[in-house]
Amino acid sequence: MAASNGAGERSRIEGEIEVYVRRPELAPLEEIARYSADAEMVFLGLRAPEMDETPETCSAYCHEILRYTAKFPLTERPLAWGKLSFKATFN
Repeated sequence: MAASNGAGERSRIEGEIEVYVRRPELAPLEEIARYSADAEMVFLGLRAPEMDETPETCSAYCHEILRYTAKFPLTERPLAWGKLSFKATFN
């Protein structure tokens, strides 16, 4: 994956991608925590705010994600584009 280092130069991160099929009895974040326990870094896309979403609701979502992922390894939380169900993330 190429990324800018802030000085206009690009660098690469060596890594492996693993894809898991979610078990319906576990919430997605429980599944991610299970599979990421020994990871060096986790990328967890956050949903973009809804057009009619209040700042308080969006803030609560972000705080809940931060609280839940506090014990994850180093975690990058980029904003995801498209639809993502907040409730489905935890249920």
